[in-house]
Amino acid sequence: DGILFSLSDDAYPIVLESMKPTKGLLMHTSGNLGLEVFKEHSQRAGSLYPFQTLSSSQNIDLENVPFFVSASTSEDVLAIEKLARLISSKVHRVEDEERKSYHLAGVFANNFVNHMYLHAKSICEREGLKFDLLEPLIQETLVKAMTLGPSKAQTGPARRVDENLLNRHYKQLQGHPEAQKLYQTISESIIKEYQDE
Repeated sequence: DGILFSLSDDAYPIVLESMKPTKGLLMHTSGNLGLEVFKEHSQRAGSLYPFQTLSSSQNIDLENVPFFVSASTSEDVLAIEKLARLISSKVHRVEDEERKSYHLAGVFANNFVNHMYLHAKSICEREGLKFDLLEPLIQETLVKAMTLGPSKAQTGPARRVDENLLNRHYKQLQGHPEAQKLYQTISESIIKEYQDE
């Protein structure tokens, strides 16, 4: 009745090239592909996208993970929703553009934030400090972002425009040009965000 593909976005054209057209429902699990990826292979196209970071080394309880579903027909949307509800209690119908925007927001909220953790861990390792002592700070940052909203939750030297501290931090990062560049770019973005207050 259907085929569920779980591939990297670049692999879809290669894999689909070897398929004969079908009357079955073709579904992808991509956050960023549209349903048109299947247009030459089936009239029935859909997506089943788990909105979560997934790694083979981590077990995740999918019951509370949002699943975004879409399809080219209302019947197929219902079928994909039924499948998704076997996995999660949080199933949402979305259009392609909405799913793509959630994916982009997720890159900022997950991938970029995790990259910042990498830099924080590098600073700790260089100075012989314990990275795990940042966990309560990381947890509270998340809680504040979700309860107050990111704008009100923002603190730190860039938010206060504490130029002396910003300069000291920048100097501390000498010898680490990538971290310096990130620090400066993000600090400037924070300052600009609040400049009219």
